[in-house]
Amino acid sequence: MLRWKGACPGRLLALLLAGSWGWMAGPALAAEGSLSLEQALRLGREHSPVVQAADARARGAAQLRWEGLGYLLPKVDLQEVAIRSEQPGEVFGLMMNRREAVMDLIAANSLMFSQDQPYGADLVNPDPLNTYITRVTAELPLFAGGQIVNRVRQADLMADAQELRSERERRQVDFDVATAWTNLAKAREYRDLLERARATTKAHVEMARDYQDVGFLVASDVLRAEVQLSQMNELVLRAENGAALAQAALNFQLGLDLRTMHKLEATPALPEAGDDLGAWTEQALGGRPDLAAARKQLKAGELEEWVAGAAFLPTLGLQAGYDWYDDTAFGTDEGSYSIKAALSLNVFRGGSDRARFARARQEYRAGRQDVERFQEGVRLELQQHWGDLQTARLSRQGAEQALTAGRENLRVVEDRFREGVSRMIDLLDAETALREAEVRELVARYDGHMAGFRLRHAAGQEIVKLEEEMSK
Repeated sequence: MLRWKGACPGRLLALLLAGSWGWMAGPALAAEGSLSLEQALRLGREHSPVVQAADARARGAAQLRWEGLGYLLPKVDLQEVAIRSEQPGEVFGLMMNRREAVMDLIAANSLMFSQDQPYGADLVNPDPLNTYITRVTAELPLFAGGQIVNRVRQADLMADAQELRSERERRQVDFDVATAWTNLAKAREYRDLLERARATTKAHVEMARDYQDVGFLVASDVLRAEVQLSQMNELVLRAENGAALAQAALNFQLGLDLRTMHKLEATPALPEAGDDLGAWTEQALGGRPDLAAARKQLKAGELEEWVAGAAFLPTLGLQAGYDWYDDTAFGTDEGSYSIKAALSLNVFRGGSDRARFARARQEYRAGRQDVERFQEGVRLELQQHWGDLQTARLSRQGAEQALTAGRENLRVVEDRFREGVSRMIDLLDAETALREAEVRELVARYDGHMAGFRLRHAAGQEIVKLEEEMSK
């Protein structure tokens, strides 16, 4: 039996028929009009959950820049503290901060003590005191050994890396949509090809029956032609089911109802790819978003080594605060400020800082090896897809020549059959050979398109330049 390269496996086809029998048996949805590859790419970008998730991650990553910048700016906090205490030292301190006449109270108690009179207020066992503190503090790092500056740079690099990864995810969606669109076009053309071949076989069967009626053919020749027509009916049915599955796969990629039907426009012609593999490789190494993201992450890893090494340098910070003390919440009866500067030096922390520095250095070395291997993988991928494209070109040329020969061969055999020179088996063999040549040419043509798509995707290019992108 003829096997079409790229046809759906029987098991997958059975699952499709079993799982979607309800909608296939019911009324089909109206066609949504013609759909070009460019329109399919736009729909994919608008409706794909993968693109929406990638955009959300990119917007979130953009906030990393502001998050990193925040470490360079002062930190200001507002705090409200409520205290009820009867501890002598704390009460005494709170009363002083509230600017109460503490010294007069002490002097009065000293006079009463000298006159052997009862205390006016017991400073040793004071009554509970309610105090509210409204506190504003500001902190500003003046020098941290380069940790803060490098953290800001890391945040910026990681934001760029995430945006590049999101761009690669969007381009992957473009590639998946283009693949599904091309598979649908291929499946429908294959179905149409088999329908034409079946019509040819049916015409040959009718011819054989007419010749049998006049005694020119025996019954076995007619039976052989009818068997081939039955095989063609089976192939057409399989092709129709394959086209239905390809349509559902495209709708899945576009985020549409699986039953939506589209009339596809002609497959766009791809620009001729140059024969210089080096140019494709150079473009991939310089333009692939995921590779650029890996390099950004590697640079961030290099900065991590600097951050870990900054732990051995002194740090200097400034802190300022203003406190209001009152007997009511958020009161501003009495206030005072303080300004502090702190200089610290790491003398010994059990060796954890040295271990962290060594770990950061080794992780950077490992990351550098990963990026180099990534680059080699890109080179290998480009070489494979470039070779596939060259092979597809040669295969298509051979398939076109075989198709021309097959058509001429069938024409000659048909003429000879009508003249009684060729046998029925010769006519059926010529018909089968032509069908195989047509399928080979179809597969080679679409393999060329897919090879071009894969080469562009591997090189970091857009699958198809959209109009709004070309106008920029």
